[in-house]
Amino acid sequence: MLSLSQTSNSLLCIEWIPTESGLKVINYKKLSYNSQSYKDFLDYVFSEFKIKNVDDEKKPITLSLDSDNVCITSFKCDSQISLNDRIEWYENKFLGKYITDNHDIYYYPIDGNNGEVMVIYISKDLKNNILNSCAKYNYELRHLSIDIFSANHAIHIYNSSSNDRYILWKIGKRNMHYLLYYEREVLKCYLKLKCGKKIECIQSIG
Repeated sequence: MLSLSQTSNSLLCIEWIPTESGLKVINYKKLSYNSQSYKDFLDYVFSEFKIKNVDDEKKPITLSLDSDNVCITSFKCDSQISLNDRIEWYENKFLGKYITDNHDIYYYPIDGNNGEVMVIYISKDLKNNILNSCAKYNYELRHLSIDIFSANHAIHIYNSSSNDRYILWKIGKRNMHYLLYYEREVLKCYLKLKCGKKIECIQSIG
């Protein structure tokens, strides 16, 4: 399995294999990477990162994107209205045809009684560039996620949290901080903060 994670201007590359005692990392490298298009990105990865466990069959790959590569927003609507009707209203009134035609859009209702829905959308061109580069090298994209959200999957994989409530905290560039708050594995809140002499809330969802 090849796992890639983008953070700021770097791409972290990890090659690992499953064993009876758990996951075993067999190769690791941090690469400089600042492309936002991901066109032929594996050409660059494999020129700098030599895979040890080569298999001619379909190979799995996971990729975690920096949050700057997607748009994260939300909207609130009467929770008595069906989710499909809320989505249709939001796309018509707020996103518009350009966004809906050129982006893949994902909706995540936030648990609570205010009808808030988290919205994440990614450029279709960016996503197609990723898929095309994977296909070129016979890799199957198993998982495409966003930095801080992908960390929550690791918690489930390693079963490292015995707490019903926990916070994930990412410290980003330019004094930006990102926090996710979960209760019993359900996302309750997403915060984007700027921390300097004072703390400024840039975005709050949930």
